[in-house]
Amino acid sequence: MAILATAILAPASSVRADPDRARAELAFKASEPDCPDEASFRNLVIARLGYDPFQAGARVKVTVDVSKQSDKLVGRAVIDRGQASSGTRVLSGEIDRCEALATAIATTVAMALDPGRTLAKAEGREPPPPVSPTPPTVLVIRERDEPPPTPPAQPPSVPSAPPARVSLLGGVGGSASVGVAPGPTLGADVGVTLQRNSLSLELSGRGETTVGDTRVPTGDRVDVTVYSAALAPCAHLGGLSGCVLVRLGAFQSRSSDVVTPTLRTSTYGAAGLRGAYTLPLGSTFALRGAVEGALPLVRMTLHIDGAPVWTAPELLGGVSIALLTKFL
Repeated sequence: MAILATAILAPASSVRADPDRARAELAFKASEPDCPDEASFRNLVIARLGYDPFQAGARVKVTVDVSKQSDKLVGRAVIDRGQASSGTRVLSGEIDRCEALATAIATTVAMALDPGRTLAKAEGREPPPPVSPTPPTVLVIRERDEPPPTPPAQPPSVPSAPPARVSLLGGVGGSASVGVAPGPTLGADVGVTLQRNSLSLELSGRGETTVGDTRVPTGDRVDVTVYSAALAPCAHLGGLSGCVLVRLGAFQSRSSDVVTPTLRTSTYGAAGLRGAYTLPLGSTFALRGAVEGALPLVRMTLHIDGAPVWTAPELLGGVSIALLTKFL
């Protein structure tokens, strides 16, 4: 009702070229592609007055501008009569309902130019068909030099936590170690990894053995084979990962230079850290290179004819490479 009151109180007689017709010059601009053009807007006003009030060179200037501001459409209709009573009508509506906003602006302009004819035209018109409910259009009437209203500040959006991603991977590869036996060892690894986001848990098995002619400081030749299982909880950052590694298994040794070579089996254990880098090879496969350092949980000692001939060092180390495939 505030719109009607403002339009009725406006001195309409000062903008008419004759007692029955109001005259004004129209300038219309809409930045959105689905908004009506100037000709369509002119027809909306004509439909409400019953005549065309727009004439080039008229003393009254009507300027209509429809533009997108934030997440809404804002329409401004400036009625410039060259007097102190001139003002601006500002309406806003949904971003995808420019036609409805233009219709509301056309009604406001018609009321401001010729309220009597607009009301008479409206009383003789059948009611429009029902439409789906929409949020009410906001109307602000202000003086010409008053700055446009500031839209209410939107509360900052709280980013939602990313969904947990669980992956199951399998891997096979090879390794080389020092300190496990009197000489370097080569081995093969197989394992499975369950990963959720940046954390994972790996269970793997390894078999490794000395290669070539391995001798202890006494000159005796020995053969060593180690079978072990490892449990490694890991943290990942991009392609990099760091793991805590615990390895348990069996240490088998035999001397080739004794009269009766005997295979001896002892408990093997080590704990340490592993650093790795994983290079993706498409969406299913990846290549991982790793470096390990560990402390022996059991210091292994080899005996020949009852005399100790080799003791494991206090630090073990190795490198490995594995091909990973994603099952889940």
